[in-house]
Amino acid sequence: MSMVILVLNCDRSTGTGFIRALRRAQGGGWGTDVTILGTAAHPLRTALSDADRTFLIDSNRPDRVVAEISRRTGRDIDLVYETRSAEAMLRLSRARHRVPTFLAPHKILAVFEDKYRTFLHLSAHGLPVPRTFLISRPGDVHRAFTRLSGRSAWVRQTHGQGGRGAFASDSPAEVVAALERHCGWNRYTISERLPTDRAHPWADRLSSRLLPGEMITWGALYAHGKLIAGQTRKRLYWEHADLTRSGVTGYTGAAMTLTRPDVHALSEKIVRSFDWAPHGPLGIDYLVDEASELKVTEIQASRFFTSTYPLALSGLNLPRLFVDAARGVTDTVDSVDPCPEGLLYVQRFGSPGRIVHRDDVLAAIEAGQFSMRSEDDSHV
Repeated sequence: MSMVILVLNCDRSTGTGFIRALRRAQGGGWGTDVTILGTAAHPLRTALSDADRTFLIDSNRPDRVVAEISRRTGRDIDLVYETRSAEAMLRLSRARHRVPTFLAPHKILAVFEDKYRTFLHLSAHGLPVPRTFLISRPGDVHRAFTRLSGRSAWVRQTHGQGGRGAFASDSPAEVVAALERHCGWNRYTISERLPTDRAHPWADRLSSRLLPGEMITWGALYAHGKLIAGQTRKRLYWEHADLTRSGVTGYTGAAMTLTRPDVHALSEKIVRSFDWAPHGPLGIDYLVDEASELKVTEIQASRFFTSTYPLALSGLNLPRLFVDAARGVTDTVDSVDPCPEGLLYVQRFGSPGRIVHRDDVLAAIEAGQFSMRSEDDSHV
């Protein structure tokens, strides 16, 4: 039975990775009956799309987009995938009764898309989160700094992606001025600042240990309460971190696969602390605190990260499993950290990415050179 998938905003990195992962699966004989359509809002970026057909159309009304593309193609849309989070994902969620989706329940999705509501839930359930305070007025800023013992604080918006609106500060006056400037009351939080500025030696950074300041991410797929697959990774740095005050860009520069049953167990506990049967894509970001303990910084539901395609090259093709699960095919169940440990993907704007093993990187660092081109190289 043929299937038509519509990828909204397919020209974004999250859309490109999703489609390229499906293309890789099709290259191996899977999904020959799957047609991939896409939308893009920018006329030039349609050239970046790997979809079978890409439509230049604004996707802010998903139900109207689906109807229009069905009219133009003469085909029904069987599944809609949104590549953006925050308000874009919530719009699709609100239209779920009129378009075919594979999403978390709306009430759960709304909590995940609100970082403060996520904090409140996790804190109430005794799960590890940094101390966080919603800021409604200038006095809240001063009280938050007092509760944090006057230490440097992390300020960010309650909604958004890619480090939107985030910055660190040790000055209550500066924070008040920033929130006044951006009309940020009730839209920003202040949290304890975790040790993100640690410079560990590469031998330690490329180990499987969790060191203070390191970023750990866990991505998974569920269907009707069952875990399909999940993978733990260590994000080594953000690409172009120097272009933002927070250092967060939402675009991973390098990450490494890990085999960490403890991270998986904690992630499962977090997922199942909510009142739902887990359903759809899910990702959890952690930071490691001074005591080398994980703290949840955010949960993202219903879409995959920018690392989707290199993860498919490493052995876990979540977009393929996503489509299979949407079709009712769940041959893979409870696959935990299936990728070989120590695989690194490195990517940079304007350059082809590459997958290498940490042992080769460490050997090259020790030798003071890096020359590893071979027929076995995997390009992202």
